[in-house]
Amino acid sequence: MLSKKDIEELATGAVKRYFNTCNLISPQIQENDKTPDWDGYLNIYKEKKDVRRNFIGCIRIQVKGIQVNDFKKTESFPIETVFLNNARSEGFVFFVVEVKEDGTSTIFYRMMAPIEIRAELSKLKNDQKTKNFHFEILDSDKDFITRQLAEFLIDCIKQKSFAIKDEFKIEDIKDATEYQWGFTMLGKKENFAKDIFDGFKSFLYAKTKEGVEIPVGNSRMTVCIPEITGIQQEPVVTDNIIANEYTLKYSKDFITYEIQNLLSFKILNNVNVKENNVTIDILAKTTEQYIEAYSIFLSLLRVRQIKFGSHCHTLKTKNTDRIISDLENRISNFKKHAEVIKVLNIKTPLDYGIFSKEDNKSILQLHKALIEHQPIGLNKPKAFFKLDIANICILLTCQSDGNGKFYIDDFFKNSNIKVSQDGNKKPFLVPIFSFLEKLGYVLFDNIPYDKILDSYKEFVDIDSRVYTQANLDLLEMLKAADELQNKQMLSKRKITLNTALELAQWLIENDKQTSLTDIHLINYLQTTKRLRDLTDEERKPLIKMTQSSEPMVRAAANILLGDTDVAKYIIENMKNDDKIAFESIKTMLDNDLDKMRYEVHLVNTNLLKETVSEDSYEILKKILIPSENDENLNLDNSFGVFLGFDISMSDDERRVNNAEFRTNISEKVKSSINKIVPTINELLKKNEFIGYNFYFYILPFSDLDKTRSEIINRLKK
Repeated sequence: MLSKKDIEELATGAVKRYFNTCNLISPQIQENDKTPDWDGYLNIYKEKKDVRRNFIGCIRIQVKGIQVNDFKKTESFPIETVFLNNARSEGFVFFVVEVKEDGTSTIFYRMMAPIEIRAELSKLKNDQKTKNFHFEILDSDKDFITRQLAEFLIDCIKQKSFAIKDEFKIEDIKDATEYQWGFTMLGKKENFAKDIFDGFKSFLYAKTKEGVEIPVGNSRMTVCIPEITGIQQEPVVTDNIIANEYTLKYSKDFITYEIQNLLSFKILNNVNVKENNVTIDILAKTTEQYIEAYSIFLSLLRVRQIKFGSHCHTLKTKNTDRIISDLENRISNFKKHAEVIKVLNIKTPLDYGIFSKEDNKSILQLHKALIEHQPIGLNKPKAFFKLDIANICILLTCQSDGNGKFYIDDFFKNSNIKVSQDGNKKPFLVPIFSFLEKLGYVLFDNIPYDKILDSYKEFVDIDSRVYTQANLDLLEMLKAADELQNKQMLSKRKITLNTALELAQWLIENDKQTSLTDIHLINYLQTTKRLRDLTDEERKPLIKMTQSSEPMVRAAANILLGDTDVAKYIIENMKNDDKIAFESIKTMLDNDLDKMRYEVHLVNTNLLKETVSEDSYEILKKILIPSENDENLNLDNSFGVFLGFDISMSDDERRVNNAEFRTNISEKVKSSINKIVPTINELLKKNEFIGYNFYFYILPFSDLDKTRSEIINRLKK
């Protein structure tokens, strides 16, 4: 029988010998140590031990020895409550060493971090002196134990300040996205894959935005990783190199090789299988990606082999010729899609997730019309019309070929329009982009943004009033950009804002109207602010503008500087007309400019509502202003003309039955209209209204003079 002193010396000696042969752990253990609680420390180093600059930290330890006749596979031992209390902020490693009479020994250990001690103390009764704990055998793999203890030291340091705080539970977390999540995975090479996919124990930390790592729970948690992903910088080869890197994914059941945004190759994760099935998935989303993905697939079928770095896979397929033919057809189709997208200047990628057979039919028809320049059949031909294909919307024109078919063209190819600021002034040409306004920039995807600025440059050489229109159109772009932000159409928003910025810069450099200097600069800066924060240099002129004599300028400058309360005060004290102009677009600072109005604006006001009944108003509005959601929406520069005329009816004509009355009145209306058609045509030619659509709404009245007076009186109210 060994003495108590012998048992303790054999126990501490066994622990010292074990760690003395560890490369990065130095045991500091005193035999016959009389200090309370601790028998010493394990000093942890990086690179090389016992070198001061490599020191990481130390772990407190306690060593207890017990004599046994036979070594056990597991061990249990009581730890004093007072010891747990004294160790709660630091953590510790407790060793129980079984020793035989011949001096041989087996070491068992248990690591306890601060939050684990916190949990155990919370379970103890008030008068409980000790608690039994289970211990596991100290592994013979000293490299593994070294890594384990180094990570345990880091955990103890992280948890120190939380030892006396309440537990932070999973259910306390309201929004997991507010945190970054951290844990440590330790395992042996031979069990690595099993440990990862079957689950392993680790402390879990929730890292706040401020960088504080909060331990979750009161113990190690089981972490299961469904998949491990890594990027491999190695070539992918079929008949030639098709990529210089790939993504390798491991899961419990599969190994997946992924060529980014193109294809994935999924293989069963089983080394015992001689011939493995390969599942090939297309990952492409854009037109160009589909072309590339299917081309790789086609090459793979012909070569029947693909190499990912040193990993070579041979493919065996059935019905290869049929599959190759199908792929060739698909590639041909996608190439036609790409050609149409290019010729129409479409920047928004087609969403093939919602792409239908009808969409494919439409885009192939466009290819025939726009690329092959062939006339096509249309069910409801219109001079201007929009076409929806999946997620994109295109504005097109059509013209009859004289044989029942139609030539289709891009609306923005070579069109322009005439506008007038004042009915008494001569109209002037402006770019077709002035037609778009906010709705057009939001709706259409075939806008050639790269041509917009050059178009304004061209037209301003003809008439300087184009500067005024360009400023107004710039504001429409900004309204559209804000709407695109709401719709989360961010790429289109960025293109719109960059175009607006170019236009704003051009106006600053070229429009020499001194009254508009501040307005142009404000529009430039409000465009810039939608893209990024303003610099200190950009803010300086705004500070100066806050002292402007123009309230619109002062208000806008304060808004851009973030002084919204000041801006609100200025706006509240503006004239009503200025308020309206400002509210239409918060940065609409052109109170000296009168917005060029189109007929559609006039129709959609209360003016029409006051002159006709509500039912009549809705009918007229449906005729004149189609809904933007109407699948048959037809956008055109057109004019609606209302003509009223007297139609006389004798008493005998009024006494006939309804059917006969309708026949008679219809003949009278037709006769009256036919008489004035030549006059209308002559007037249109005389005023050079060529290339526009005119819609005449001819209304008969039984007493035109009386009706006209009533309408004028209502308009004056």
